[in-house]
Amino acid sequence: MIMPKKRVLVGFVVFLVLIFLFFAYSAYEFYTTLENREVELQKEVMDDTSHLITAYINTKLEDYLYSLYDLTGVLDGTPMELDSVMEILKRLLRKSDFYSLGYVTREGNLYSTDGMGTTVTNISYRSYWPSLLNNESVVSNIMDDAKIEKNKFVIAVPITSKDGTVLGALHGSISVDDFQRDVLEKLSIKQYAVLIINRKGDFVFRDPRSIESWNYQNIFDEFSEVGDFDKVDTIKSDLEVGNLLQVQGDIAGTEYMLGFYPLTVNLWYTVVAVPVDSLKRHLYILLDNHVWHLILRIIIPSVLFFIIVIIYLKRLFDSEKDKEIQLRERLFAEIQGFIQFSLLDGRILYCSDSLKIPSEERTSFSKAINYYINNFVYVNSQDCIRKAVSLKNLRDIYYKGIKRLVQEYQSYDENGSICWTQSEIHVSEETEREYPVLYYIIKNIDERKQLEMSLKQRAERDGLTGLYNRTAGMERINNFLTFDSMINNHEHLFVILDLDNFKKLNDTLLHETGDIALEDVAKTLKEFFREDDIVCRLGGDEFVVFLKNTSFACIKDKIENLLSHLQLTYIRDNVSVSISASAGVVSVPKDGTNFKDLYAAADKALYEAKKTKKGSFKTLDDLKTMQKDKKDC
Repeated sequence: MIMPKKRVLVGFVVFLVLIFLFFAYSAYEFYTTLENREVELQKEVMDDTSHLITAYINTKLEDYLYSLYDLTGVLDGTPMELDSVMEILKRLLRKSDFYSLGYVTREGNLYSTDGMGTTVTNISYRSYWPSLLNNESVVSNIMDDAKIEKNKFVIAVPITSKDGTVLGALHGSISVDDFQRDVLEKLSIKQYAVLIINRKGDFVFRDPRSIESWNYQNIFDEFSEVGDFDKVDTIKSDLEVGNLLQVQGDIAGTEYMLGFYPLTVNLWYTVVAVPVDSLKRHLYILLDNHVWHLILRIIIPSVLFFIIVIIYLKRLFDSEKDKEIQLRERLFAEIQGFIQFSLLDGRILYCSDSLKIPSEERTSFSKAINYYINNFVYVNSQDCIRKAVSLKNLRDIYYKGIKRLVQEYQSYDENGSICWTQSEIHVSEETEREYPVLYYIIKNIDERKQLEMSLKQRAERDGLTGLYNRTAGMERINNFLTFDSMINNHEHLFVILDLDNFKKLNDTLLHETGDIALEDVAKTLKEFFREDDIVCRLGGDEFVVFLKNTSFACIKDKIENLLSHLQLTYIRDNVSVSISASAGVVSVPKDGTNFKDLYAAADKALYEAKKTKKGSFKTLDDLKTMQKDKKDC
């Protein structure tokens, strides 16, 4: 009986040993596999994070450029005094991240303000000046101009005339310290060191948390002095042509992973550095001190082992997934949300919860974007947005080589109020996927848009009367006439009004009373004419009214009634002065088809009205009749 017992015992021991070896090998294989998977996962997260960091910095620099381009739209073609321009720049400076803003003349004279005063500098010798003269925007390399503006870089855009001639430029400087602080605070990245270099390897700024031994001005000095990096010359060549690359090597005895990601706005690179050891540290903390205890404990409850492993793996990957989602949300704190999707079939790869799109609508980009448009976009903009973001249209523009599509429209915020929104389509730079990946990013630009519209209105309106000024009035009338001649060719009226006795009013009762009279006349004109008519003050006491889709027969009584209402009397210090208005009226297209011809014809009629009887009006037909009568006599 002893032998069978021994055999059973030996067999049981052998079985236990085999079980132990099996689980030991399985645990070792599991440990090794998990280690490799953890490193690869961390590399993917680092790569995604680096893309988002680069996208954020690109967007930040683009916003600087767009804010200056928006302002050139106000200054382009509008004659303004330098003091007025500097006042606009001072107001904009208070609401922007610029350290200083300035206006550059064609000769290279920079009139710059930091909000306190104005300085004048000639920048025609600076390295970026030829680019501005060549009608190119500039995001300067800080190393090129370090002697000029210490620790600052320049954002500048040209101001051009309608024919493309460069008239000057808008010039802004950004504090590198403030830019660096903003990037680090907004991104809240603790795991990685973030650096920015130019294509020669010179540092634009260094993350204060970066490698302590990096004390040089050029990143390649670090490689050659303290590290044993392979193929440094190859890295330099790739950077010079703007390639994206990821390298790994030894620096000061520590192995690092470095990602170099080119910016699209200028010749800078975002560099993300992370020690390779940190990629494995998370796994070491979890398993290094417990793996053998885990093996001993699961020899007896083998079934429990598999349950624990399954639960553990699920929690591990869920945890990493949650971390990635939280990281993405933090990186896009200033953005309402974004959707990442495949251009091939419209499948959604990621959708921000902040967009409040139900999970059942997230199966495809078409469903998700239709839900967003129907529930959040203002009804007047829905069709335009829907057409632009259709997969067919996105594929068309992608194959045309267009990598960025921007639209501005009105939408509803979380309180139901209408606000201005900007959507952007970006083509992802990811190369490991076999199909194109797009980002649809939604931003709230209401504050910037309101400022832009306010500046535009100020540029178009006469400061005293609130009517269109000469430039805006001429442009609107000519644009309407061009469009109408192509589509309808209807009849319209062009009226010039000039105040009689206005000089005496100014000389006798002072200019303050004259200004009041001009405001009264403007108010009367607004009341008499339709909102769709174009009413402008040409200057001084001269006004123009363009009446759309009407004839002289329909409007004759109204003009007579208007002139009677413009017979005004003003009293000051017991002295009274009366004024009236005379008018010249011509017809479109009979008497002209552009502002210049209509003005010349109406001016002749006005002159005859003033000569005949002040406070009256004449038409070009009246002049022809009078000339005929004189000829007959």
